[in-house]
Amino acid sequence: MVIVLSKFFSEQQVDKIADSLKDRVRTSKIGGNTYDPNIRSSSSIMFRRSEMNRYGHEDFCKQLKLLIDQMNDIFYHYQLTSESYQFVTYQQGDMYKWHKDTDVGIRPQIRKISASIQLSDPRQYKGGELRIEGCDSVCKQKGSIIMFPSDTMHQVDRVTEGIRHSLVFWYEGPYFC
Repeated sequence: MVIVLSKFFSEQQVDKIADSLKDRVRTSKIGGNTYDPNIRSSSSIMFRRSEMNRYGHEDFCKQLKLLIDQMNDIFYHYQLTSESYQFVTYQQGDMYKWHKDTDVGIRPQIRKISASIQLSDPRQYKGGELRIEGCDSVCKQKGSIIMFPSDTMHQVDRVTEGIRHSLVFWYEGPYFC
């Protein structure tokens, strides 16, 4: 099930996140260690909640965790134990082909819920649509959040003009039995 909440976060909240992180990005890797621009081309930075707090986003993280816990209780019913974040910048020509967020190698836990927060005004770029298997369209409004099970196929179309910023995050838990 794909959940979309339009303009859930304010422009001020998402601007603060983008402004604090956009200069810290590096070339994105697949699964954290493989570079293949034919599959993924973007710039990003990975971090844990403690680092988000250090950047001054503690209230944002609390609001996000409360939302994820509520949506999980209503729709997914997963056992969740940790979270990780990735700030991503897609410039003209960047994209990420179809993939699942569970395909990241051997880990002590598995990603269970994936989500993306739209940090850019959709008028500032063209292309760059987030496509999710089984979903006709995804909201591009600034401040919107889109969440889905991590084993769902999804992609980001090639950005043809401008720059698209997003905050992607995953909630993890023990492997399914």
